[in-house]
Amino acid sequence: MITLTENAREAIQALTADEPTGAGVRLATEPTSADGDFGAVNLALVAAPEVGDEVIEDGGARVFVQPAAASIMGDQMLDAAVDYDAQEVNFFVR
Repeated sequence: MITLTENAREAIQALTADEPTGAGVRLATEPTSADGDFGAVNLALVAAPEVGDEVIEDGGARVFVQPAAASIMGDQMLDAAVDYDAQEVNFFVR
């Protein structure tokens, strides 16, 4: 199961602070070829998980993980780096 660093928790909490209750970020991937190979895992701010998503709640941060993304990411850790000058958050796994 994916775990969150303190930086990721804080970034997700900040991103969802003005969103409806239950909002979070969703990790998902789409097939990149007809044979079902998967590409990069994408992260998006969403109001709720989709059916079948794994729901991770950690310190007020909610992450919804699509089954295909969960199989790609395994037991990795989601981390974040905030660029205050550019006012952006970059998420990465380690």
